[in-house]
Amino acid sequence: MLNKRLWLSILVSLSVMAAIAQNDLTETVRGEVISADPTVELFQVSVYVEGSDPVIGTITDEDGHFAFSVPVGRQRLRFSCVGFFSEETDILVNTGKEVVLNVVMVPSTIELQDVEVVARHDKSQPINKLSVTGARTFSTEETFRFAGSLGDPARMVRSFAGVIPVNDSRNDIIIRGNSPIGVQWVLDGVEIPNLNHFNTGVGMTGGQVTMLNTNLLSNSDFHMSAWPAPYGNAMAGIFDLKMRKGNNQKHEFWGQMGFNGFELGSEGYFSKKSTSSYLVSYRYSIPDLMEKMGFYSGITPKYQDLSVKLDFDVNKNNHLSVIGIFGSSGIDFVASEVGIVEFDDDLLGKFDQRIKIDAKTYVLGATHTVDFTPKTKLTTLLSFVRSDTHMPVDTMSLRQPNAEWKTLWDEQALEDKYSLYSKIGHRFSYTSSIEGGVKYDLYNVNYLEKESFSDERGVFTNVDKKGAFSLWRAYAQYRQNVTSKLLLTGGFHGMYLDFNQTYAVEPRLGARYRPAEKHTFAFAGGLYSQMIPRSFYFIRTLSPLGDIEYSNKKLGFMKSTHGDLSYDWGFAPDWHFKAEAYYQWLYNIPVKNDPDETYTILQAGGAGDNVIMREGNLVNKGTGKNYGVELTIEKFMSNNYYLLFNSTFYRSTYTNGFNKKEWSTVFDGKYLFNLASGYELPLKKGWTLFADVKSSLAGGTRYTPVFEEESKQQRKLVYDNSRVNELQVRHYFRTDLRIGYRKNRKKFTDELAIDFQNVTNRKNIFGLSFDVDKGTYTEILLQGFMPMVTYRVNFAL
Repeated sequence: MLNKRLWLSILVSLSVMAAIAQNDLTETVRGEVISADPTVELFQVSVYVEGSDPVIGTITDEDGHFAFSVPVGRQRLRFSCVGFFSEETDILVNTGKEVVLNVVMVPSTIELQDVEVVARHDKSQPINKLSVTGARTFSTEETFRFAGSLGDPARMVRSFAGVIPVNDSRNDIIIRGNSPIGVQWVLDGVEIPNLNHFNTGVGMTGGQVTMLNTNLLSNSDFHMSAWPAPYGNAMAGIFDLKMRKGNNQKHEFWGQMGFNGFELGSEGYFSKKSTSSYLVSYRYSIPDLMEKMGFYSGITPKYQDLSVKLDFDVNKNNHLSVIGIFGSSGIDFVASEVGIVEFDDDLLGKFDQRIKIDAKTYVLGATHTVDFTPKTKLTTLLSFVRSDTHMPVDTMSLRQPNAEWKTLWDEQALEDKYSLYSKIGHRFSYTSSIEGGVKYDLYNVNYLEKESFSDERGVFTNVDKKGAFSLWRAYAQYRQNVTSKLLLTGGFHGMYLDFNQTYAVEPRLGARYRPAEKHTFAFAGGLYSQMIPRSFYFIRTLSPLGDIEYSNKKLGFMKSTHGDLSYDWGFAPDWHFKAEAYYQWLYNIPVKNDPDETYTILQAGGAGDNVIMREGNLVNKGTGKNYGVELTIEKFMSNNYYLLFNSTFYRSTYTNGFNKKEWSTVFDGKYLFNLASGYELPLKKGWTLFADVKSSLAGGTRYTPVFEEESKQQRKLVYDNSRVNELQVRHYFRTDLRIGYRKNRKKFTDELAIDFQNVTNRKNIFGLSFDVDKGTYTEILLQGFMPMVTYRVNFAL
C-alpha cells in the first residue's frame, strides 16, 4: 500500500511540473481538508484540477493540508478519498493572490473498498446546517460580478427572488413585502444595527454606501424566512456575513477605486513561526478626496471606513479572532440645490429643505473557540457596537417673504451595545447534533429627537432618554438525519426585554427530504419576534391635560409566524430549478390607538423613506400578511458563463386590528422578475474579457391619493383614507450592464470594470409630490443612466 501511495505521489508531482512548464502564469492554491465526522479519519485526499491533461494535482499530508500551483483562470477542483463523497469546488485563480480553501468531506454510507462515491455540492444551500429552506449562500465574487451590485452585498441580493427593488439611491433590503426595519445584520456573530454609511437614525438598516468591505468577506448566508433558532430579534431577514482569515503564509496587498471609495488593503502573517494572521483595509470617499485636491467643488458625500480582522491560533484546541470596524460619513445639502422638487406640508405649505447627516459606527468583537473534544465545541463572543448619528432637517417656507430656516426634524442618537454571546455545539454521532446558546445585550443610550408640529406643540421633543436597558435571549436546536434521505430539525428561541418585562418563546422546526439525488423537498417554520425601533419605546406624548406620557413604553414585541415550503431540482450539472412558497402572518404590530387611523409600523423605513418618523400612542393590535410563490432557474458559473432568472408573485397587506378592513402595504407591488447573466472570454497571455447584465421588472409601490379639491382649498394635503394604498406608481424597470477585463501578469493581477447603471436611462419613481396650488401630482425621479468605473489590482511581496 505504501509503495502504491509513493508511486501515486511521484506521478502527480511529475504531472504538475509538466503542466506548469506549459503555462507560466500560475498561482498557489492551498488549504485544509477535514472530515465532517471527526470519528472517521481522512487520509491522503487526492486534489486535482478537473479536466487537466496531464493531471494537475496533489495529495494532502498527514494533517490534511495541501498546496500546489494551478494555472490562472476559472478552475474546478475535485477532492476524492475512498469512503467519502467527492467534493467539487469552483475557484478563480489570479496571480498576486493565493487561493486558500477549507474543504469538508462527508463520509459515504457505501462500505466498499477502492470505490469513489460522487455527490455534487449544492451551491444553493446555506452554510448554516440548521437551515433547511428560506435561505441561500452567496460568494464574494458574486457581489463583484453581478451588474449593478457595485461590490455591495445588499445591492447584490436584489438579484434574488423575493427581494423587492424600491429606491436605487439606497440599499435598503425589502424582503417579501416586509419593512427593512425587520432586517438584521450579523458579522462574525456580532449583531450590528446598520452596516452602512449615512445612517439616518435608530431603526434604519440601509444607506447610500455600504460600510462592508467585500474584499474581506468569505461566503455568507442570506436568510429570507423561517430561519433556525440561533437567530432572533428580527422578522424580515438575516444577513449572516463572515469575514475571511488573512493569508498566514504570505503578505498580499490590493488597491481599488470605485463607487465605495479609494481603497488600500493588506493581509499576511505576524510570524513565519505561527499560523496567526491579519487582514486590514481602509477606504476613503473619492469625491471628498477630489475636493481636497482642488479638482471638485459642490455637494460632497464624505465617508471613510477601516476594517480589521486578526486571527490567533493559541494552540491546537483554542482559537481567538478579533474584528474591528470604524466608519464615518457625512453630507450637508439644500434640496433645491440638487434638483429635488419643492415639498408640501401641512405646516409650511411649499418649502425647501436643508439636510445634514453625520454618522459614525464603531464595531469591536472578540471570539474565542475551544474544542473540548472532536465532538464538542464552545464559542464565546464579546462585542461592542456604537452607533452615533445626528440628522437635523431644517425647512424654509417658499411662500412667506423673508422666511428663515426652521427646525423640522432633529435626531441625535448615541447608542452603545455591549454583548455577550456563548454557544456550545455537540455531535452525538455523525447523524445527530445539538446546539444551544445564550445572548445578553446591554444598551446604553442617549436619544434626543425633536420634531416640528402644526399644533400647539410647535417644536416638540419627541424623545429625551438617557439610560440603559437589557435584552436577554436563549436558544437550542437539535438536528437529526433520520435516514440518508430525511433530515429533521427543531428547537426554540426565547427573548426577554427587562425594562417593560416583555418576553417571547418561539418554536422553530424544519424538515428536508431527498427522494433522489437531484430532488429536494423542504419545509421550515416557526414563530419570530422583534423589538420595535428602540427609541420608539421612549416617545413622549402630551395627555389631554398637557402632561408628558410615555405611551409606547409597554409595547410588546412585534411577532410573525413563518411557513416556507420549497422544491429544488438539480436537473443538470450546475443547473437547478427551485419553486418556493411562503406565508407569513404578522401580529402584535404597533398601530395608532384609534380605529380610524391607518398607520402601521410595517411600512416604516421603506419606499423612499430616509428616516423613520416617530409615532406615539401605539398599541399592539395591528396585523399583516405576506404570502407568495417564487420560481428560480439558475446556472452556477461554469464553462465561462452563469444565468439566474427568477419570478415572484406575492401580496403584502395589513390591518389596524380594530376592524376587518385590509389594505395593501406600500410594498405590495404583486410581481417581480429578475434576470442576471454573464460571460467570460479567456484569451491568451493572461487576458480575460467579461460582460454581465442584470435586469429587473417589478410592480410599483403604492400610495394613498389626496382629495385634490379639498387640498387646494385648504392649501394642505388632505388624504383620502377610504382608499389607503389603492393607487400604484408606474412599474419599476432597470437594466444594468457591466463590461471589463482582467489581466493576469507575472506578479500581479489588475481588473477594470465599467458599470453602465440604468443603461436604458429609465428614471424610476422615488415618490410623488402633490402641488396644492396647481392640484397636480409631480413625480420625484431617481437617477437615470450613470456610468461607474471600478479598478482593482492584487499583488504579493
